[in-house]
Amino acid sequence: MREIGRVTSLERGIVHLALENDLLCAGCSTGTENSGGAGGRAAGCSVCGALAGDKQRTIQADNPANLHLEVGDRVVVALDNKKTVTAALLVFVLPVAAFLLGYAALLLLVPSAREGTRLLGGAAGFVLAVVFAFVWRMIRKKKDWPQVMEKIGTGLSIG
Repeated sequence: MREIGRVTSLERGIVHLALENDLLCAGCSTGTENSGGAGGRAAGCSVCGALAGDKQRTIQADNPANLHLEVGDRVVVALDNKKTVTAALLVFVLPVAAFLLGYAALLLLVPSAREGTRLLGGAAGFVLAVVFAFVWRMIRKKKDWPQVMEKIGTGLSIG
């Protein structure tokens, strides 16, 4: 997945970016009054929720190629699809699966356990999965961040 962003600040190898909404809205087919028709919207359109309240999407990215960047530069950032899918699995699928496993484990191991006890087993599985996801993120740190791929424009644009 690739996005275009503008450098807002730099600190010790970390690039702070404000992402442009052009790529996000370019494929949108929902025509609204403020969109100028199908396929693209004005800033602040809240039909999909991505730009609700005219909020700017900001991220941190790694600069592994050590490109010479300055505040205001436009850059292309990329996030590997495999990393995106892994993150989604860790955040959405793993906790639900762990809840079901915890519930089922108590159901099979202690058939006389009451419903509340089984739910506690499920909750314990859920909590363990959330802790695992948090520890995974702490271990991986910058390895899973988007990476600046290239600089496509320089300096601050006026107007």
